[in-house]
Amino acid sequence: MKNIQLLGLILVVAGSFLPLVHVPIIGNWNYWKLDHSLAIICWILSAGALFGIANNNTKVSKIFGILLVVLFVFTLKLKRDQMDSNDLNFN
Repeated sequence: MKNIQLLGLILVVAGSFLPLVHVPIIGNWNYWKLDHSLAIICWILSAGALFGIANNNTKVSKIFGILLVVLFVFTLKLKRDQMDSNDLNFN
């Protein structure tokens, strides 16, 4: 179980540099392009999850995992709102 958790954590940290979405008109975007503070929050939450994994504390790992999912949903909403505000500027 610990190996799967560590693999997921590595994917989250590596994924902060990779594009989350590729849309032909908009292009690629990731945490660093969207907002540096989101990338830093992602890394802090990942460090908390790593602490939980290293100490075999499943409760801490689950809490930080849920917080990472919430951050991802927040990021998608933030990006959608930015795209909507760009659409309003063209009208």
